[in-house]
Amino acid sequence: MNLKYFLLLTASALAMPAASYAESFGFENPGITSDPPQGEVGTLQRIALTYDGQQGVFANPYQYSITVCREGEEESLMGATADTDPKQWNILQISLERTLREPGTYVITLPYGFVQDWDYAPLPESKWMFKVTGNDDSRIEFEPYVNHGADISPRQGVYNKIGEDFRLNFDYESIGVNNAKMIRMIDDETGVVCGTFSIDYTFTDDGLAVSNQFVLKSDREVSAPGSYTLQFPDGTFYRSSDNEDIGAFNFRYVVSEQGQVYAPDPSYSFVYPSSSSAVRQLERLVVTFPDFETARPSLNGNIKAFDATGKEVGTGVALATKEKIGKNQVPVIFNPAITAEGEYTVIISEGSIMVGENGDTNSKITLAYNVNPKASDPSDPNSPYDNRGVTIYPEQGCYKSLNTFLLTFDCDKTGINFSNMIKVYNDETGEVAGTCGIDYGAKFGKEVTADVLPYMNKPGTYTIVFPQGTFYDYGKEDEPEMPIYKFRYVIAPNGEVVNPVSETVLANPASGSELTSLKSIDISFPEFSKIERSHVVDQLNIEIKVVDKNGETVSEGILDQTQAGLSPNSMKVNFDPEVIAGGDYDILFARRVFILGEDNERRFNEDFSLRYSIKSSGVDSVVTDNEAAPTIYTLSGARATETDRPGVYIIIDSQGKATKLVR
Repeated sequence: MNLKYFLLLTASALAMPAASYAESFGFENPGITSDPPQGEVGTLQRIALTYDGQQGVFANPYQYSITVCREGEEESLMGATADTDPKQWNILQISLERTLREPGTYVITLPYGFVQDWDYAPLPESKWMFKVTGNDDSRIEFEPYVNHGADISPRQGVYNKIGEDFRLNFDYESIGVNNAKMIRMIDDETGVVCGTFSIDYTFTDDGLAVSNQFVLKSDREVSAPGSYTLQFPDGTFYRSSDNEDIGAFNFRYVVSEQGQVYAPDPSYSFVYPSSSSAVRQLERLVVTFPDFETARPSLNGNIKAFDATGKEVGTGVALATKEKIGKNQVPVIFNPAITAEGEYTVIISEGSIMVGENGDTNSKITLAYNVNPKASDPSDPNSPYDNRGVTIYPEQGCYKSLNTFLLTFDCDKTGINFSNMIKVYNDETGEVAGTCGIDYGAKFGKEVTADVLPYMNKPGTYTIVFPQGTFYDYGKEDEPEMPIYKFRYVIAPNGEVVNPVSETVLANPASGSELTSLKSIDISFPEFSKIERSHVVDQLNIEIKVVDKNGETVSEGILDQTQAGLSPNSMKVNFDPEVIAGGDYDILFARRVFILGEDNERRFNEDFSLRYSIKSSGVDSVVTDNEAAPTIYTLSGARATETDRPGVYIIIDSQGKATKLVR
């Protein structure tokens, strides 16, 4: 062998950079790339394989299986599943049965024929090598979904595996189910379906269906570590009383080797009507223990109701009867019913209810209710609609007229899809009576304003419909859509009059003053520490305008936000054009020109007005030769003979109306 050639080869090898090891580590798989790439990983549980040049790839687990072995060994440590990515069909998502954490080098083999191409032709074998270091501090963070009025057993949480059976509970008395809807368990990372579900009612001792409790059965058990979402599409369930669809909702589960083993929990209860609900009267509650098959009253029950002052106003009695309710449900009756409007607290003391067959008892249950004669009642066709997670002002009811609304969401970061059309329906005819414009409120992310065009002022019953997806939670990574919202209003001559909370406004010069002209004023809100210019316009009005005694607009106000020499709760308003003709004038400020208050307690201003008189001046006392001809003045008040030269002119017609002309 040529010694010089040998030395050159040796020197070249020694000079290779360290990255070359990583590049050469593992197996050659032409046309396929893995995520993560072959090499060092802290732990390993999922692999995404991308097949370049393939339209789609599909697994054939019926004839072949994936093996996971230590390097140099043939014994398989575990199996793995594979699913085509639903968003990109040439990607195969591989999930190991459990997470590889023990340090070592592992080989994952997909045998010949396990993967098939678009035409179901077998693809060659591929091998993938990973060196597991065990140094992975990352953990899946668990954040449950909030579903008002629905709950599930096992409850959302972190488990070592997800079983095949679930029990779903609602706080409506009667629920219908649409079996055509597909209920699925979704892998949050890959979007792959990890299970589908059949659904059925639970049954009473005498074989009757419990109309608000369901049993779900999955076609498989999920044991691979990861985060999963149990999805119920919009319209899977509906209220039997009025056939109104219940919107989409989800439950989240995390599977982890360190997760808990599911076990029944006597402290876990579900009550309908649910806590924080508005009810017309406090008469009957039903307490459900989702983790157990049975529940019944104990001999030492103690159930009390208290008003807002803490005064005891009622005693609840737990009944043993099971009429129309499930075996794991217990009714609580208040006799007489609590009907006085107000806020109430109900306390079901520990040990009031026996659960299961082993002598377990409930933990203390504290509930809050708002008794309101206007509360939603699905059995009443004229009842207000029940909208979980959002309130509206004015509240649903009977009014003389309406034109603006404020929606407040439980969600901290509410987004708006402005492409959705919000319609107002006449309930009697079904026709569209108007539409709504919407925008963000003063508490950005929590509030939404809505203006109705035309005004709701013709007698009748109306429903405002915000379609599903009009709002979404942009605080969540996947920005889940919010359900459809409906609000019912009656317009009648004897209806209520909406009296918004007004604010004190001071002006400089003071309202009522006589001025030589109206060029600018300063306004302040003494009840608030600061104000800001709002960028959410009142869609029904010009923001700031000056009107004469005939109601004609002669000028518009422009806010000067420089704040030079002004306090934080004051702002200057300039008028364009300057009003110089003698007479009485009103300055009208529309709603939402200003945001009032500090960041945590902000709100928009309501409409208000100021009045000024402008005394007669040389400008408006000049008599023209022809009363029908307009009179022209410069901004300084001098009469102009022509407007051909560049400049700004004030033109006053025979009626005294001033307009601005810019040349």
